[in-house]
Amino acid sequence: MKPVVITTEVIDTYDQAGYVRNMETYGLRNMIKALSIMEILNTEKENQRLALAKLEIKRRRASS
Repeated sequence: MKPVVITTEVIDTYDQAGYVRNMETYGLRNMIKALSIMEILNTEKENQRLALAKLEIKRRRASS
């Protein structure tokens, strides 16, 4: 599996970008809240999903 570069900040090593991009905005916000509570307990995959969700929210705000 080849990593996909989303931005210079996040490298999508788990192919989660499509999953995050297709989620509803309220789902992304809830995911961000849940994964931000105790970030130290998150796995690498969860941290990446959190970063992708934050970037997706920024992208949606910029395009509206």
